[in-house]
Amino acid sequence: MRHLIANFRVAGLRTRGTIAAFWVLLLVGFSVYASSPDTFLSSPFNVGDWIINYQAGFVRRGFIGEILYQLAKLTNSNIGFLAVYFQIILLVFIGFVVTYLSVRNSSKWLAWIVLSPVGFLYATYNGDGGYRKELLLFTALAMLALATRTSRRNSLLLLWLSLLTFGVTVLSWEPAALVLPGIWWLCDAVTAQGVSTTAFRRAFVFVGVLGLSLSSLFHGNAAQMQHICHSVLALGGSNQSVCHGALLELSVTPSQQLATLTSFFPKYLWYAGFLGLALLPFALSGWFKQNRRIATSLLFATSLLYFVGTNYGRWIHLQATCLAILWLVRPEGAPLVSIPLRVERSALVAWVIGWSAPYSYNPLIWQGLLIASYHRLAH
Repeated sequence: MRHLIANFRVAGLRTRGTIAAFWVLLLVGFSVYASSPDTFLSSPFNVGDWIINYQAGFVRRGFIGEILYQLAKLTNSNIGFLAVYFQIILLVFIGFVVTYLSVRNSSKWLAWIVLSPVGFLYATYNGDGGYRKELLLFTALAMLALATRTSRRNSLLLLWLSLLTFGVTVLSWEPAALVLPGIWWLCDAVTAQGVSTTAFRRAFVFVGVLGLSLSSLFHGNAAQMQHICHSVLALGGSNQSVCHGALLELSVTPSQQLATLTSFFPKYLWYAGFLGLALLPFALSGWFKQNRRIATSLLFATSLLYFVGTNYGRWIHLQATCLAILWLVRPEGAPLVSIPLRVERSALVAWVIGWSAPYSYNPLIWQGLLIASYHRLAH
């Protein structure tokens, strides 16, 4: 922490301003999120996504929910509170890693990457889509990114912690395995620190493939969904609505999911515009050109999500955040454009407050920070 503070003091004014704005927006997001009791008790997605457990036998996406269930039972606590507190803890950790990786960064594109409305701050702009299980994945990636900027001993520790976190992630949200190209690239960056990561790379791949395989074998069904729902309601503090979101999806067959996805087209094609905005800083900063192989691999692998789920805003958020972590590790690249400082600053402000992708449903119903803040203050 002392090292971080010292680096912050010597960082450039623009970098310090970016970090300060990042934490202000993150804390504002926390305060808005925590202001609604429904968020803690019975949110069908923000809480429901985290409470799938093994009380009806082994089932996909149940590992972290089983941990929270046992902890709630042991401490006689509300499982919704535990889930939300855990989400915020993960985001704070990710925020500290972002800060650590940013303090020595002098690129004028840093603010565009760190303050992206669909990147690290998505939970501030979209509370319904920003507090989901991707946070576990981002935490694992953040640990790997941190391992590229520390001593050999600490790098080894962070590699083990990242592998453990990734294991918890794929047993709690199996699509995390699609980010293996990014994990492989980060392991390569850790190797540059003098640490051998060959065994870790194989372990990450093994864990990812295992998680995907188990999710196919133990997809879940309506009976398990009902049993899990009753186990959570028996803890007290939540009502039936907690079972009507992410938990309900255990009983949805792949064919039903595909039919739902198909029904949203062609309206969902509007999300292509949000994806283009999200990728704009990576292209203009020259990072895509410098790292086209990893960028293409990661985007291609994670784009499979667009064919299996309707949460298109979340998938854009996942892609932008994963790319942002990689960018912070190696931000070098020859910018494709040269923009006058005054024009660039005005464009940055408009880009930060003027838009954000909805996590799902109608892509035409969107709002940026400016409009959202107005509605919240009016409320």
